[in-house]
Amino acid sequence: MNHPHDKLFKATFSDQEVAQDFLNHFLPHETLAIIDVPSVTPQKDSFIQRDLKEFYSDMLYRASFAGREGYVYILIEHKSYQDSQVVFQLLQYMLSIWQNEMTLTKESFLPVVLPIVFYTGKQQWENRRTIFAWLGGHHVDATLHSFIPNFEFLFYNISSDEKEFLVDSVKLKSYVQLNQSLHEENMESVYLIVIELDQSGERAFFKSVITYLFHVSETFSKEVLKERLTMEGRQELMTVAEKLKREGFEIGRAEGKAEGMSAGKQAERRAIALKLLQLNMDEQEIMQVTGLTDKELVVLKEEL
Repeated sequence: MNHPHDKLFKATFSDQEVAQDFLNHFLPHETLAIIDVPSVTPQKDSFIQRDLKEFYSDMLYRASFAGREGYVYILIEHKSYQDSQVVFQLLQYMLSIWQNEMTLTKESFLPVVLPIVFYTGKQQWENRRTIFAWLGGHHVDATLHSFIPNFEFLFYNISSDEKEFLVDSVKLKSYVQLNQSLHEENMESVYLIVIELDQSGERAFFKSVITYLFHVSETFSKEVLKERLTMEGRQELMTVAEKLKREGFEIGRAEGKAEGMSAGKQAERRAIALKLLQLNMDEQEIMQVTGLTDKELVVLKEEL
């Protein structure tokens, strides 16, 4: 499966009820007061470049703010570290949203876009820098402040937030808990999430979660889990496992992971590293994200 993080995010947040549940529980009170949550409708647009889907996902929703049409835009980071430059990506994607709007409509005013950033890493995100901060706005003469583009964005740290226990949606609760539990060494909490999801009757989402775990976790074991599932859950677990085997995916890494990285996977990581080098990302971060060594990175730089 290409981009498993992106696929699970889309399987969760493309559900209108999930999106509305999230906004109801996590928006600041003053923002919630002006948004008509029942009007929030998922759109098919995505603004992430194909080469970056390993690290980012996004969802766009049309919504009504105090009687005016607008959008909610969620950008989720699948990185293990904080990216202080995310505000520039948000600006790029918001501009794309407005450009699409100008192409499709002839309205006199563009819709407001409410930007939200999801972060799934273990580290605490300590500094959400705005463009104003990046330009050293507080050290710039006040006469120039009006020439500096600036906006705030809402931020949600999935790994540290405990509000998921208050939400109504089984999908949303499972998604948030799963992102928190995968950072733990013990897989028991992950198995409990899957068991609860199995019993909830969310069959399609249950299969999406199982498929995701096979791809992202090296310690996920179908043998440990299957006897604790319903009959239907066991059948779906084995069906997903057999389907992945037919596609050449290695099942049972917890029981005996094959050594080394496949040539295809290595090529994919090299391609990602090349793209990140072209985007001038810090080399230490590139090595952390891709798993490449400093020597491999030196060779890649010579190909640019």
